[in-house]
Amino acid sequence: VEVPPEERQQLTTLLAAQQPFRCCPVYLDEETADGYYNGFSNNVLWPLLHYIPLSMLDSHGDAAERQWSCYQAANAAFCDAVMSISPTELDTVWVQDYHLMLLPQYLRDASPSLSIGWFLHTPFVIADMYLTLPHREEILRGVLGADLCGFHIYEYAQHFTSACGQVLGIGGNTGVTQGPDGLFDHASRRSVAIDTFPIGIDPAPFERALDSSAVKDKIIDLQRRFDGKKVLLGIDRLDYVKGIPHKLKALEYFLGNYPAWRGKVVLVQIAVPSRTEVAGYQKLRANVHRLVSRINGTFGTLEYVPIHYLDQSMKFPELCALYYRADSMVVTSLRDGMNLVSFEYLACQTSKNAKGVLVLSEFAGAAQALGAGALLVNPYNVAEVARAIDESLNMPASEREERFEYLDKHIHGHTAQEWAEQYVGSLRHARQTSSYDAGPFSELSLAATLPVQQVVASYKACERSAGQRLLIFGLLGTLIDYESFASLQPPPQWVRRNLAALAASPHNTLVVLSGRERALLNEWLGDLPIWLVAENGLWIRPPPGWESGGGGGGGAAASGSAASLPASTWEMVAEGVDDSWMASLKPIFKYFEARTPETLTEVQEHTITWHYCDAADEFADVQAVALQSHLVKVSGNAPVEVGLDMKRVEVRPYGVSKGAAISRILEQLSALEAEHVLLSHSNPNPNQHSRGHAFHCLPPFSSLCPALAAPRTHALL
Repeated sequence: VEVPPEERQQLTTLLAAQQPFRCCPVYLDEETADGYYNGFSNNVLWPLLHYIPLSMLDSHGDAAERQWSCYQAANAAFCDAVMSISPTELDTVWVQDYHLMLLPQYLRDASPSLSIGWFLHTPFVIADMYLTLPHREEILRGVLGADLCGFHIYEYAQHFTSACGQVLGIGGNTGVTQGPDGLFDHASRRSVAIDTFPIGIDPAPFERALDSSAVKDKIIDLQRRFDGKKVLLGIDRLDYVKGIPHKLKALEYFLGNYPAWRGKVVLVQIAVPSRTEVAGYQKLRANVHRLVSRINGTFGTLEYVPIHYLDQSMKFPELCALYYRADSMVVTSLRDGMNLVSFEYLACQTSKNAKGVLVLSEFAGAAQALGAGALLVNPYNVAEVARAIDESLNMPASEREERFEYLDKHIHGHTAQEWAEQYVGSLRHARQTSSYDAGPFSELSLAATLPVQQVVASYKACERSAGQRLLIFGLLGTLIDYESFASLQPPPQWVRRNLAALAASPHNTLVVLSGRERALLNEWLGDLPIWLVAENGLWIRPPPGWESGGGGGGGAAASGSAASLPASTWEMVAEGVDDSWMASLKPIFKYFEARTPETLTEVQEHTITWHYCDAADEFADVQAVALQSHLVKVSGNAPVEVGLDMKRVEVRPYGVSKGAAISRILEQLSALEAEHVLLSHSNPNPNQHSRGHAFHCLPPFSSLCPALAAPRTHALL
């Protein structure tokens, strides 16, 4: 809406006083509005999100950059409008759709304490297509400024998550890490919840309208006009993603191959005008008109017109009457975020004795919600759509009633009101857990290394007070450098000497955590009087002599050589491990290994891991996300977890983690009241650490033992 500059202040004041919404207008100049809305939003983002590839003309040249600049400026203007009302940390900002994908981060920068949500009302394209988008990283960074990112269905959320991994990278200082509830953005040090919220409608207005005299009169008119005929209904915005030409060609095939229905079936197609000034939409409209003319010319007579086509919007009473009269609703969207027209049709069928049938594209988001009661079709297959139309018209009343009962229950149980309440409730929870020191990703902090003097002082203080110390070390990246991993080099002798020196103290209990198999740990560290954890927590082994009454890791060594003590046995932390999945998943790992240089597949007793720490970062990150996604799909109901972190993709038995192993060890060390607890580990995954225990960040390993011979130059976490 264009508002003259001299009238803007008056309109702003008037809208601010309107209850209950108190709107705040955003004013854009004509050039910015055009480049923002008709340009980048609807000429770049809209097609791409609906699986329509960008052309060279869309992604290059001065026009494309101007549209991007307008998109940035418009999002900044919305941010300024929000900030002009002085929001507090108790306020919530809910950002809607692809037009405002930069706004969440703009708001976060302007007011870090705001509760910010973002919801996408369209599909989100697969990651491979999203990669073609210019400014793809800026768009994702903008969205990740929200506390909660909402999507209609799980598929869209997964595509978004995958795109973040491929574009922003996995882990590191600027990438993302996926968790059970969303993503941790390492660049901003915040967790972002990602969830699905299928939108619905409010059925009540449609049901009330059907009781009005205006709608009843129109229903009578329609009954009279289409007396003795079956009515198919299509109501779509005139847009290339709505599949109107596909629907018309399916009807043409239907009338040609099901001749018994000629003269007995009509399609009422309402095409709501959209972006009429755009050449592509004008071409679409002309193409649709040609199809309608051809079909009516081929199958029509003086008394029979197969297609009743209108290029116009419908008033609400007329719309409700059409919904009620239609025997079948035909939706052939090529891509659709949800398609609420399907819901509206069903709402108007509630009071009807002979229930209608919904023929629904499998590419509409509504197929996830309504698929069990609808006839799902591939809109690109005209024969399949035609068969579904025939089936809908011949469907027995009992089956129509059974299908409708399911659909009716869904639309009344998943209303627009419930959708909004569910989203806002989830946003409140997400805001409480999004900051660095709260929520599921709180342990992902790259905390600053404790000063050497502080650690050493604490270490020695325990000795003076005869206190106990619990020292937990990771193997890869802590005791062994990454570069020595692929060649399977054991820990250097200086590391073994200093582990032995630390374990020799009766005040110390040592634990070494590893993802390697237990046979290798036995070979490398088995003779040391320390606790060992293998296969990322699946196996634990006490120090030699533990079963004979040895100490917590130091006592056994204090009384003599570990080699002279009884050997320890390995204990499996998880029970009833099922390895039947390994044979089918191993070839998948090998497939990705063969196609990704400098990667390695490690097959252990009960775990398979694909390591890519030595591979080229960008390509290997893309491959890792693809491997993880594929493994999640093919593993099905197998009792396993698929993890991606620390430059590896791993499948392991469900419930296995280093954290669970540490907890088991602490249970066995229940008599140990440690005054000094230190964890030195290179893996920041919160699922790998024992919850409820306060671990501190170690300085370099060399600082802990004065007898250390070789210097270490990097801090350890």
